[in-house]
Amino acid sequence: MNLLIVDDQASVVQGLSYGISWKMMGFDNIYKAYNAAEAKEILKRNEVQIMLCDIEMPGENGIKLLNWIHGEGIDTECIFLTAHADFEYMQEAIRARGFDYILQPAPYDEIRKAVYGAIGKVLEKQKRKMVYDYGAAMMSEQCSIRRSVVGGLLDGELGKEQYEKYVAGLNLPAWGQECFLLLLRVNHKVQIEADLMLFILDNVSHELFDAYETEAVVERRKKRVYSVLLYGKGNYLIDREGVVRRSGIFLEHLKKLSAIEISIYISDKTEVSQLKERWERLLLLAENNIMKNVGIFMESELAGRLKGEGEREFYDSIPLKRWKQYLLSGYVDTVRSDITGWLTGAGEKGVLDRNKLYYFYLHFVQMVGSALEEKGILLYDVIPKELKGGAYQDVVHSVPDMLGVVEKVLKQFINAEGLEKNVFSEVREYVREHMGEDIRRMDIAEQVHMNPDYLNRIFKKETGMTLGDYVLNEKMQIARNLLRTTSLPVSYVASRVGYENFSHFSRTYKRSFGIAPSDERK
Repeated sequence: MNLLIVDDQASVVQGLSYGISWKMMGFDNIYKAYNAAEAKEILKRNEVQIMLCDIEMPGENGIKLLNWIHGEGIDTECIFLTAHADFEYMQEAIRARGFDYILQPAPYDEIRKAVYGAIGKVLEKQKRKMVYDYGAAMMSEQCSIRRSVVGGLLDGELGKEQYEKYVAGLNLPAWGQECFLLLLRVNHKVQIEADLMLFILDNVSHELFDAYETEAVVERRKKRVYSVLLYGKGNYLIDREGVVRRSGIFLEHLKKLSAIEISIYISDKTEVSQLKERWERLLLLAENNIMKNVGIFMESELAGRLKGEGEREFYDSIPLKRWKQYLLSGYVDTVRSDITGWLTGAGEKGVLDRNKLYYFYLHFVQMVGSALEEKGILLYDVIPKELKGGAYQDVVHSVPDMLGVVEKVLKQFINAEGLEKNVFSEVREYVREHMGEDIRRMDIAEQVHMNPDYLNRIFKKETGMTLGDYVLNEKMQIARNLLRTTSLPVSYVASRVGYENFSHFSRTYKRSFGIAPSDERK
């Protein structure tokens, strides 16, 4: 992929050329031009996928240059640079089909982000092309097969005999050759399409390790998780310290992009034959990074990181009695703050893993349920539905996730504790406002954010009638008042209280008052 920088100021061109690591972003050549005429000559002789172009230049400006590019049928994405926040310029840039518009002076990070966006568009266009250059297609196919073979090793699907069929043709390491395995986990906040992320990680990996005569095979394993196999091109293999140093550069480079943060988990030196076991250990290490720390982690840390204190000591250290007493006394904010400090501290000490976090959740919910029970409220009626049954495993993967769960449960506790005081007036108001509709129990429950069964139970306890009986009684009382005090047709009265079927209304009315609606006016 090639980049062209066009600006009449030499200092700007040089600054952009050397201020950003274009090679690491996947560019093979960086071309420079100081006016539109020079840019045209470069574009005629070379394929340029992305162009950074000043708008205000002597002679022909950047917008006219882009119009010329389109006229020549040249497929180049253009990012305009300008020192003037002129709305007319922006309109012209849009009309000329520029990819982006950046106001100068702009930080290099902003320019990187815009260029990565343009790369994504270029990749999408390439995917849609029907005909590929034969050599490039073969190389792409080879890379794809190599990734699949490495994936088969990590999944344990390839034995020695099967694997060795691919070694020579795909330039893969021998079965007994030493290598390093990396697991890359992308921060969940990063919103980048999977193919573009693989492109970024692949290019950065090759740029970082190529100088060390080291091959890097990057594969997407699952959502936000990538593997990198590192092995020497000859007899040489980069040492562990070198892998750590280059990984540090990797992190720093990605930090400069918009919110791209990753955790890198590095195996001990291993052989190809042991990759499945190494991958499983790295996955375990990554899953137990429950603080969601970003950085570099070594496989050798696994035993110490997962050891922590014993389970019995851990459970005994949870101050459940204190938290329950706070809840019963109304100090919910104190409980929230106390739990946040306790969980964060336990995570930083390294005594938490996924299992302990899960059992913390069970103990916490049990404690909240016990406090609610003393108030005569059932936990199942108020716990968020996404946390019921086996859904927990899909919600909680870290301490930050758990703190989110704590917040939801405590919020429901507050709602459950205070809801009964206001719920009856809310129900009455809802019924009055929707008198002309078919009011269902589910509708009322959704309005007051309560479980329908629980709402019906507390409503009957307070009023002596179920929600259904209450709604029916209210409708019949209003109908009776209208029939006695107005001359409105009976059919209209029925409609006013939500009955489109007159016969149904008449039967219901007679069951309620012992007489037919029409008899109220005799």
